[in-house]
Amino acid sequence: MIEQLTPDVAVLDIQMPRDTGIEVTHEIRAKRLTLGVLIFTSYDDDPYISAVLKTGDNGYVLKTAMPDEINNAVRDVYQGKSVLDSMILPKVFAQLSHPN
Repeated sequence: MIEQLTPDVAVLDIQMPRDTGIEVTHEIRAKRLTLGVLIFTSYDDDPYISAVLKTGDNGYVLKTAMPDEINNAVRDVYQGKSVLDSMILPKVFAQLSHPN
């Protein structure tokens, strides 16, 4: 569907009906499609955060975010910026300081 519609930004969840957002991002990157990918999810578990960071997603926003934060995240990803929900930043820094 992404190849047919050619969006500027794909908003994906970790868990989706057919594939995970992580798997879809792998496909997008493997096909070298030029679009931003924003993960919009309720999952804030370390393995998911780590997997998303490794796939080359442009943003990770939790579903607890306020509507203006979600709109800003989509706009930022569209503009080529990276976005991380402030609630997961401590987990990202912890992963960076203790990679194992």
